[in-house]
Amino acid sequence: MFNSGKLFRFIVGIAIAIFFLYFAFKGVKWDVFLSVFLNVNYLYIFLMLIFILLSHLFRALRWKYLLKPVKSDTSFVNFFEATMIGYFVNNIFPRAGEVVKAYTLSNDEKISKASGLASVLLERILDIAFSLFFFGVAMLWNKRIFERHYPWLGQAALFSGLVIGIIFVLILILLIWQDKFVSLLSRFIGIFDRKLAVRFKDVLSSFINGFEAIRHRGVHWQIILLSFLIYLCYIFAAYVALFAFEIERAKIGFFTALVIFVVSTVGFIIPTPGGVGSYHSLITGALVGLYGIKHEVALGYAVLTHGVGYIINGLFGFYFAFKKQVKIIQD
Repeated sequence: MFNSGKLFRFIVGIAIAIFFLYFAFKGVKWDVFLSVFLNVNYLYIFLMLIFILLSHLFRALRWKYLLKPVKSDTSFVNFFEATMIGYFVNNIFPRAGEVVKAYTLSNDEKISKASGLASVLLERILDIAFSLFFFGVAMLWNKRIFERHYPWLGQAALFSGLVIGIIFVLILILLIWQDKFVSLLSRFIGIFDRKLAVRFKDVLSSFINGFEAIRHRGVHWQIILLSFLIYLCYIFAAYVALFAFEIERAKIGFFTALVIFVVSTVGFIIPTPGGVGSYHSLITGALVGLYGIKHEVALGYAVLTHGVGYIINGLFGFYFAFKKQVKIIQD
């Protein structure tokens, strides 16, 4: 059953998705739109799918390295299955997949749930950092296009970078002075409840341990390399998919894919189920407004590229969730 919090998030997510879908499909000529899919070269969509699946494999492997300081002997399969379950849950409840995947992995690998959650938070910090890096590359490549059409994006990126930098420094401080910080807080809580203080000390220590990859030199280069590979897969997936549609080759290039990646990142930040609506609206708007691509073709690109990822992630995630009997909807 839905609890009130999940029901509220679900309703809000659907409402936001409908809002964006309205603008994405507004004024579309349905006969032209449907004919777009008859002329798609699905070989390029298959190549896109390979890049998507590779990104998931790299993401699961990176997560394994992030938790290596906590537990060195782990199963890559468990990380991959938990990753896909997270995508599946996010397709329904925005952001909830991050918590579910952490709990799933914690149960499979018999590690602290607090450490699992901390590792997922570290994942998100890395994702934002590398998204900002590729946004910076796009800005250096063609600064004018962002200043003209997305003037707010630069300020948002700067603010995000500042926040991530502060969070990273705070985590580093926690790791360096972990014992003193945990001891001080547990003593304070112990004034009111000794049993709670003991429990709090164990949970907080486990949570901070989940960030150990930051100062564990043996995994740094693997995490950085895998992060680059994840995002290059995203960009190449967007790039090869462009060739599946009847778009003038003069209008598209690798920079087009980089722009699509930046815009799609914003689309997935908006809390809709699996990026539904927000992705479609922003990608369609970018292809039409920046490159003069026909509305129906641009929308077809958005629908097909999003749909393939959404369905594949959902099928894999549903299968693994069913296999592990993961409880997603509960009181």
